[in-house]
Amino acid sequence: MRSIIIDSTEYFYVEDIKQSFKDLKINTEKIFYHKDVPLIKGRYIQEKTDFDLMIEKSLFLDKNK
Repeated sequence: MRSIIIDSTEYFYVEDIKQSFKDLKINTEKIFYHKDVPLIKGRYIQEKTDFDLMIEKSLFLDKNK
C-alpha cells in the first residue's frame, strides 16, 4: 500500500485501500485531498466488522435482483 508523508504525518492512498484491501473500511469524513488525490491517516482505517460484511452482502444481493 502506498503512503506519503506530508508535514510529518503519514497518509495512505484511498484508491489502494479500496482496490487491494476489501476487508478494510475507511472513515470517509476523514479523507484529505492533496493535489486532488484522496488520502487518509492510518487511524481512520479499520477492519470491517461482521455487521459491515452483512450489510455489504445484503446490498450486493439486492443489486442482482
